[in-house]
Amino acid sequence: MLPVSTQNQKKLLLIARQSLADVLEKTPSELAAYSQGRRAKEVSANVHVCIWRKGKLRAHGISHYFTLEDGVYMATVYALEVPVDDTLLLVGELEELTVEIFVKTGETLFSPPSDPNSKDHLKAFSQGISLKFNDGFFDLLPTTIITEKLFSFDEQLNYLLNLCDQERDILNDEENQIFITDWLHISETKNSSDEITTFKRRRSEKQNPVNYESILNAAVACGNRLVNQQSVRGIYTYEYNALENHISNEDFNIVRMAGTAFSMTMLADFIKTAGSGRRFEKSAASAIRYLFTLSSTTPFIKESLFIAQEEYGRFNFVGKLGSTALALLGLQFGSFYEKYADQRQKLTNTILGMQNQDGSYNSYVPTKVLPVSPNRKASANYFPGEALLAFCYALQNNFDRDVARSVAKSFHFYRKHFTDEPNTAFVLWQASAWAIFYRLMTESAAIKEIADEYKVESSAVADFVYQQADWILQFQHDSATTDIEEYIGGFPNDTAPNSVSSCYLEAVIRAAGLAFERGDEQKFEKYKVASIKGLEFLMRLQLKEEESFLFPEPIMAIGGISSNLVSFRLRNDRDQHAITAFIAALETPSIFDDLQKDHK
Repeated sequence: MLPVSTQNQKKLLLIARQSLADVLEKTPSELAAYSQGRRAKEVSANVHVCIWRKGKLRAHGISHYFTLEDGVYMATVYALEVPVDDTLLLVGELEELTVEIFVKTGETLFSPPSDPNSKDHLKAFSQGISLKFNDGFFDLLPTTIITEKLFSFDEQLNYLLNLCDQERDILNDEENQIFITDWLHISETKNSSDEITTFKRRRSEKQNPVNYESILNAAVACGNRLVNQQSVRGIYTYEYNALENHISNEDFNIVRMAGTAFSMTMLADFIKTAGSGRRFEKSAASAIRYLFTLSSTTPFIKESLFIAQEEYGRFNFVGKLGSTALALLGLQFGSFYEKYADQRQKLTNTILGMQNQDGSYNSYVPTKVLPVSPNRKASANYFPGEALLAFCYALQNNFDRDVARSVAKSFHFYRKHFTDEPNTAFVLWQASAWAIFYRLMTESAAIKEIADEYKVESSAVADFVYQQADWILQFQHDSATTDIEEYIGGFPNDTAPNSVSSCYLEAVIRAAGLAFERGDEQKFEKYKVASIKGLEFLMRLQLKEEESFLFPEPIMAIGGISSNLVSFRLRNDRDQHAITAFIAALETPSIFDDLQKDHK
């Protein structure tokens, strides 16, 4: 049996937390079948798990197992089989739940008090009662857990007798015995009632410094994890539970797959070394080949090519602007630019053909009939930004009048769209795209001429980037929004921050680079501080070598970006956004104090 040392108490809480996440995903029938099949293993260890939500007991279960690890897991299963008030717990409640564990550590034979009116009390959170008769036993756990208030021993004994459907006179049989049981209480930290408590996974106490080298290493580690879990078809596994070594492509998303491929071509081009760079390039090439197995054409756009949707194995001819734009974006880097020149042009033609007269882009490729977009604004928060970023990188590689006109034409529509209805999903792609376009306007007379044609001024483009960065920063955790140090720098600040932080962070970093170029010192300092804090948080989400002992397959886990500080669930797009945020930082050396002097 596992000794209940201080270290192992933490381990039991970790097991309970992960068990809770696991069993919440099972249906009631799956849960019942699973637990029924395990009951034969009941042997000795007595464990009680209690699950609280905002100060209210929601579920509790007890188990008798040979090891405490099994006991904690099965007590959690039993707790969720029959929750308090028969109200099932939901996966969405996971981060609102607090776990308590009671482990039986000893027992003392006890005789009932002779005085039936005895007011002797059990010690709250430490003692309970066990009743053993006819080779069976019943346990009453610490008083506050069952009743939430303290009762006398006699009241507790009567309560236990009622639970096991026995009369008081069974105590007259000398073979039937009462034990006072001692319980070790282990609990996750409970904060104030208005703040959700979560159990943060154990990690190295050492916070890696944010500098050029550490960010480069983080990007490489992230890329290595993606390579390690890529399939022979070139597909980057959609979701991976590192603690359970479980792969899932059930929610596979072709847009996120294309985005991950783009991040790997970008990383391979940035690294450019014989070792990692070559490995990343080979991986990206495999992913690009897979994307083009899904390519199709539309009769409504001349010389077109788009990436069709695939629900992991179920191919259908629906094309999203996002997957096509991200495929084009991935072809802007390294050897892919020349190798896929024909495909680049056809993907470009498709996106150009999806632009409307007002400058906006439709979100779906026309395949059967020309699209009608009655709710165009609702879909304008991410796919068009991906298209604009692809076009801006394309212009950075080579001037194309049609592409430049398309970008300039869209400016007023999307600036108004964001001003009227700002949205977090909008910011990453659009802020990055317009930061690049600003630089292109200042460096290329041809692009400046086209921008003038559409009445797009460079100062207005810069202001649009700042507008987005300033707006998104209201959602970043700082000392005013939380007293939890680990949260500082993360997004969003109305709850525990999570992996979406990398998306918003990249926009802020690009804004910092723009402010530095323009000499906007006040803006730059603001964005620089936010960028460094954000990078610190993002690196906390990354699974590190020190945590290898937790995982069955460390090579599939280390370097990955977890969904939050609690979870061990990884996903390809979380790694993708972290990689591009890291590269944004590496391309903006002005945010690093030790490198600023070299870039002034």
